[in-house]
Amino acid sequence: MRIGLVGKPNVGKSTTFSAMTQTPVDIANYPFTTIEPNVGVAWLPLPSICACSELRQRRQEAGRLEPITEDDPREGSICEPNSGSCAGHRRLVPVTLVDVAGLVPG
Repeated sequence: MRIGLVGKPNVGKSTTFSAMTQTPVDIANYPFTTIEPNVGVAWLPLPSICACSELRQRRQEAGRLEPITEDDPREGSICEPNSGSCAGHRRLVPVTLVDVAGLVPG
């Protein structure tokens, strides 16, 4: 899932992005501090059992399962109970966050 933080200048998009991804970005009290997009990866905990394990197994058997990395964010493994990416009844889903301030007029 890709999420774009879009809004008027100087309203806290970069602050929100940094807080969600733990990625250091330029934050200043004037408009258009962010010119180039910032890209980060965050994990979004969802309150559910790992119901995706059957889908993951089918994708892996078909050779369509690719890992998600910060450099190349795409769909991939959502749930792997033995590797720590599933904790109890919480499923961790990778979410890519991109700060696009300054790229959209307005």
